[in-house]
Order: sequence, then structure tokens, then C-alpha cells
Amino acid sequence: MKPENYIIVESLGQAIAALAEASKSGSQITLQTPPDAIFYAGSPYLLNMFKQAQSAYPDVKATFILDSGDAGAEVIAAIQDGHKNIKSSAKPEIRAKLKAIAAGHGVNFIENSDL
Repeated sequence: MKPENYIIVESLGQAIAALAEASKSGSQITLQTPPDAIFYAGSPYLLNMFKQAQSAYPDVKATFILDSGDAGAEVIAAIQDGHKNIKSSAKPEIRAKLKAIAAGHGVNFIENSDL
């Protein structure tokens, strides 16, 4: 089940606009990259986008989710880059391994069926 104020953002401008609205209303917000964003935008770029948006509105309680699609090794790199919430639709055997790695690094691993 998706949390309230759950928005998929494709750009820094969209992320900042969403946080601006959350700041006005005083609400919490969850921002997620589009499906498979890890493949075409890359983990460091997306993490930087989220950090820039959050720094524009540090008062907003925001959760940022990287959608990793069916990625494998890219998820491990994203964990090392510093992502704290990663969504996966990888095959079950890969997801199980990635979930264990994420847990060892304090990363919230979200399976596609969770949201």
C-alpha cells in the first residue's frame, strides 16, 4: 500500500516543487524515482537530486526511494553510494540476496509488491 503523499518525480524541479507543497501543508512526503531510473539516470545523479531537493526544504520530513527495477549489481552500488530506500522488482532469488545486503547496511529494501 502506497503511503499518503507518494509522488514519482523525474527531475530536480519536480522534487523541489513537491517538497515546497509539503512544506506549505506541513505534511510528510515520499518521493520515488520512475521505474528503472537506476539504469538511465544512475544512482549518484539521483541521490544528488534528492539531496539538493531536501536541502531546499530541510524542514520537510521526506522519504526518497530509488526504483532499481530488476537490477542486481547496480543496487549494491546504490547502497554504497548512500541510498537509504531502494525498491526492487528483481527475480526472487536476486531480491533475497539484495535484501540481505541492504539490511546489513541499514538500507530499507522495498519489494515491488510492498508499494
